[in-house]
Amino acid sequence: MVDTDSNVGRHWGYFRDSPDQVPEYVVCADSSRECKFDIVGYSLFQVLESRLHKRRSTLDASKAVDLQQQIEARRGKKTISRAQSEAALRVKRAKDCVASSLHQLGIVVPVDTKTNTGYRELPTTGKDLADLLQQLKQDTDKKSPRRKRLGELITRATIASDECDFGTGLLLGLDVFTAGSSLEKEALQLLRVAYMLLRRANFYKIASGQCKHRNDDDPSICIGSIIASNSKTEENKSKQSIQWFPLESSPDVMNAYVSRMGFPTNQFSFCDVLSTEDWALAMVPSPVVAVILLYPIKPHTEEADRKEAAKIDKEGQIESPNVYYMHQTVGNACGTVGILHAIGNMHHLVELTPGSFLDKLFTNTKTKTPDEIGRYLEEDDEVHQNTRASCLKGFTAVRQKLQLETVNDPIITHFVCFSCVDGSLYELDGDSRKGRPINHGPSSPDTILQANTLAPYLSSIRSSLDSALCLRNFPSQTVERHNKPEVELQMSKELLLNPVLICRNEQEKCLIEPSINSTRVSICIKKADEIETILSHKFNRFLMQRAEQFIIMRRVPVEGYDMSFLIVHQHLENMYKHKLIDFIITFMEDIDKEISEMKISLNARGRIVATEFMKQFT
Repeated sequence: MVDTDSNVGRHWGYFRDSPDQVPEYVVCADSSRECKFDIVGYSLFQVLESRLHKRRSTLDASKAVDLQQQIEARRGKKTISRAQSEAALRVKRAKDCVASSLHQLGIVVPVDTKTNTGYRELPTTGKDLADLLQQLKQDTDKKSPRRKRLGELITRATIASDECDFGTGLLLGLDVFTAGSSLEKEALQLLRVAYMLLRRANFYKIASGQCKHRNDDDPSICIGSIIASNSKTEENKSKQSIQWFPLESSPDVMNAYVSRMGFPTNQFSFCDVLSTEDWALAMVPSPVVAVILLYPIKPHTEEADRKEAAKIDKEGQIESPNVYYMHQTVGNACGTVGILHAIGNMHHLVELTPGSFLDKLFTNTKTKTPDEIGRYLEEDDEVHQNTRASCLKGFTAVRQKLQLETVNDPIITHFVCFSCVDGSLYELDGDSRKGRPINHGPSSPDTILQANTLAPYLSSIRSSLDSALCLRNFPSQTVERHNKPEVELQMSKELLLNPVLICRNEQEKCLIEPSINSTRVSICIKKADEIETILSHKFNRFLMQRAEQFIIMRRVPVEGYDMSFLIVHQHLENMYKHKLIDFIITFMEDIDKEISEMKISLNARGRIVATEFMKQFT
């Protein structure tokens, strides 16, 4: 509406902190102020009555009386002083707020005073944050210091959310949202997680919908849909797209799910892949006909998907006509679509139950397009009921019982299937992120899990050591009647061979330094995260204190490496060369496995301790 007093556009609406909350305030914003809201009353009728009283002198007397009677008939005869009600509402709001926000209404989130969780303050708030966001609106450089500063704040808010301070992400998300469409990607990233954790999923739908109709020329509406909305989401459920409750990533749940749909789990079944390391992959039964991956949706994963799709559009790819592929047309059905992709590309290896859902699905959709298969799934009530039944098992059932999740909660994870078809590995994602099967090159059921394991790394080390351990008895040229390891002395360059550096990744590497009478082998143990770094340090210290028990181990490793072996010609005179190489290779395998097991054990103990700790507050 346009205010005749100031000739500016104004937006009025009820304000609430949660979708299920009864509105307590009416707020107003105008286009002359950037996303600032004022509390003007407790109901629209009361606000209208107040404004009518203010303009009574400028209205026709009979018209004013008629309007007053209509208002009273709607809200009752009792009147409240506008000034007093506004003052009382502002005081109440100030007491309820956990933190102030750029839109001046603050935020209200649950705070546990016993555990001091719910909200933590970021280093940049208030005017400093407002100045930063204003500068970012004009900043097009994605690598500027200001962008980096905002990225650090988002990281801090994400960490806070992981530690149950949900209000931090909510406040930063709302503040960033006020900056306009240039930062809406970052804002929605924060709000999606915050609203999910606070069980306010409907607000995220409103925010994401508002992004399609934003008008940066009128900043007063930039968050109007979030905080000044009458929230008709519940009334419009029938107009929304179909949503299923997401499937749990659990072998027990998935095996029961496909069994009800007619798949013989006594021939093939789902199992967990605990790690991509050799010790974990060895636990997976073979052959592996498909892998279903659950991963968190992040901005960098979305960007990678777009780049990959653009590359295929430009360069093309080889695609087998025998790939079974479908589109996902139902919300939260990525788990079901991933399972159907897996079974659809291997069902010829098993005998499906005649007349079952899977049997009818693959029979009736042989000649259909991916979109038609997706519609077929959407219209089949049997699979929907099976999905709901599967959600009543596993940890999902516990979360539903405790009302920690609803079908409308935003989902920040996604299922995708990898399957071997006609000798190639295909990535099958029914979502619009990819929109087609992605051919990742040659593979087979026997090698699908072996692409990035420890074996190639150790094989390279073994072959290099076999060539480097050709040592001879060579007396020292600097110390009379002594043999000194030339690789340690580094005195005569003509006695040293070129070193070989073998890397598995940025953290794991092996340096082999051969010479005429000695070879030094230095290794860096994996340190993928802080836990592995600590465990590696403790494990190395334990071994170095017992270095004398290992004939070829140096007590002090080469700088920059975790441990070193020194092999001289006497070792080859007393031991078989292949036995020495086997010892080093086995030693590296055991260290890799030991640190992995220690990490799993530590995480398991951490979960047990956290569970016992939280029992004190439930």
